[in-house]
This record gives sequence, structure tokens and C-alpha cells, in this order.
Amino acid sequence: MHIRKAKLSDLPAIEHWIHKTRELQSPTGHDLGAAYNQEVIKNGIALVAEIEEHSGGFLLAEADKKTGYAELLYLVVLPKYRGLGIGARLLDAYLEACKKRKIKLIFAFAPTMNKKAVQFFKKHGFAIGKPMTPFYKKLRP
Repeated sequence: MHIRKAKLSDLPAIEHWIHKTRELQSPTGHDLGAAYNQEVIKNGIALVAEIEEHSGGFLLAEADKKTGYAELLYLVVLPKYRGLGIGARLLDAYLEACKKRKIKLIFAFAPTMNKKAVQFFKKHGFAIGKPMTPFYKKLRP
């Protein structure tokens, strides 16, 4: 297994798993969309875990060198590859990429009810922030 930068050709598979993975379903019923994810692959931090030429998981994140802040948007390990340390390897590669970009603070969000995600982030040194209520406004149909 190795971690590589995501390519635009990975976008269909990434979109498929975003829509298929129950834990990623937005409470608003909307996801970020292919155009947004394409921009993240081009300009953000986008990684793929490859296992024998198959995608075993991916990570998409924004990172702003000017502010020094990064936000982890998606960290997905496909169900048949869970429990093998792939999520940790993706996260480690992400943290290294953030260090190279001189990022000072990383945000990651997980639903409180997703106990596995909460434990994963705590295990990897993330602190739990104050609870917040998300708001959104749809501007176009």
C-alpha cells in the first residue's frame, strides 16, 4: 500500500464513495459537489491510498498558506480496507503536507454520533473543540 497525490482522474471514484458512505452524508442533504472537489484536488491537499492498484481510501483537504489554517474535508477508507491502518497513513501524509505548507492549525469535523471518527481523531492528537450548530443557506436551486 502506498499513499499518492490524487489526480483528476480519481474524481469519479472519490465522488462515488462520498455519495455511498453513510458517515459523509451532510445533514443538509448537500455535498460539496464535483466542481468543488476538483478544485481541492488541483489546489488543496488530496491523497489516495492505493492497494494493489486499487483505491483503498482518500483524503481531501483545503490548506491556506496565507492564514496558516487547513480544514480536513473528507477522510474515507473503503469498508473492506478498514482496520488496516490506512486512515492513519492518510492522516500522517496529510500532516506532513501541512507542515511543508507551514500550516499552524488544522480543523477536522465529525458528527458526535460517529464514535469511531471521534476516537480516531483523539487518538491522533486532535483536541475536541466547543460544540457548534451548523447553519447553511441555499442560494440557488
